Amino acid sequence: MNFLGAKVARNAAGQAEIVLGAARLALPLERQTACGKLDGRAVEFGIRPEDITLEAVGNASAALAATVVVVEPLGAETLVIFQCEGGELTARLPPTFALAPGQQVTVQLDMEKFHLFDPQGGAVLPSR
Repeated sequence: MNFLGAKVARNAAGQAEIVLGAARLALPLERQTACGKLDGRAVEFGIRPEDITLEAVGNASAALAATVVVVEPLGAETLVIFQCEGGELTARLPPTFALAPGQQVTVQLDMEKFHLFDPQGGAVLPSR
C-alpha cells in the first residue's frame, strides 16, 4: 500500500477533495458524504499499486503529475516508482508501458479504491 500525507478539503463548489500539496484529487459522488465529514482534517491517503495506472479509469480516476524514479520489469508486470506531490507512489503496471527514469508522466489513481487513515494512530477513517 502506498501512503501519502494529505488533507481533506472542500473546493469552491463545496465538494470534498483530497489535497496532496498543490494537487487536488476529486472524489466520486458516492464518497462525498463520508469524506466531507473529514473536512479540514489531515489524513494518510492510501492506495494500492494495482489501483494506479497511466490510463484513465472510468469516471472515478484522478490525474496526478509524476516523475518516474525506478522501473523494475518483472516479466508479466512492471513495478514503477513515481515521485509526485506528497511523496512516492509504487505502481504495478502492464509491461506494455515503455518508461524511463526521469520521464514526466500523469498517473491515474482509481478514486473508488483509496483508503484514508489517521496519521497519528493509523486507524482507518470512514471514507465510504
